[in-house]
Amino acid sequence: MTTSLQNTPFVLTDEMKEEFDAVMLSTKTGKPLDPELCLRIRERSDRLAAENARIHGVQDIAVELIRSVRDEE
Repeated sequence: MTTSLQNTPFVLTDEMKEEFDAVMLSTKTGKPLDPELCLRIRERSDRLAAENARIHGVQDIAVELIRSVRDEE
């Protein structure tokens, strides 16, 4: 079931906490991440990015910001 994330508080699940800990351990030790873990994280990230784009539209402001900073120098 797909639900909208708009006006919904973000909840960090136990599974997400475990995944975060695994990523931090990998970063600290250099041990490779489990490919299945990477896939789960990537799929969740893709779903959240798609939902964010659906709610807020494409946020294409980087070029404008870079140009404005460059013009100030």
